[in-house]
Amino acid sequence: MKIKWAPKLNPNKLIKIYNDYMSGLVEEYEVDDVGISLLLRCEDILLISKGLCMCPSCQSKITRDMSNESFRCPNGCPFEISLETYHQSWRHTDLWCGNALPYFSKYVEAFPKCKTLDEKMIAIDTLIHSFHMDMKLNLPNRSSGNNLIAGSLKQVVELLDGLSGVQPENDIVFKNTLEDMWKRRIGLK
Repeated sequence: MKIKWAPKLNPNKLIKIYNDYMSGLVEEYEVDDVGISLLLRCEDILLISKGLCMCPSCQSKITRDMSNESFRCPNGCPFEISLETYHQSWRHTDLWCGNALPYFSKYVEAFPKCKTLDEKMIAIDTLIHSFHMDMKLNLPNRSSGNNLIAGSLKQVVELLDGLSGVQPENDIVFKNTLEDMWKRRIGLK
């Protein structure tokens, strides 16, 4: 059995809920679909950040067996995976949290508690417009949306920049932070 991690969100789903929300025609099930997709992705990011995985059979959290460098289900399921295979299962998938861990953690805690459509949209908007921050310089390194939304860094940043936004104050912060990120990447800051 292989570990299956939550995939990145299709950007078209995100665009649709933003456009529909702004026109007042959004369906709650579509917002839930996007919100839950992001929730599952964030949960997987948090699992990996803690060096854990889930048993594909019984969904139990598995910690690494230090005696033989593998993960083995504690409930007797036949699932076992080597540390190397575990690492390869999420390598090159942007499932690493980097310095965006607080944003992913906050979303995992907050989204399930959201009751209204507006609360769900604000939680989604806040998450996708957050940034990995350089801990030494306190400057943005990369949009955390790239860990969550399918596409290259440039495509995801352009998508996020183009969304109308649910929170206008977030749009201003996002644009300013985005400008700082690009300046830093090309050596102007």
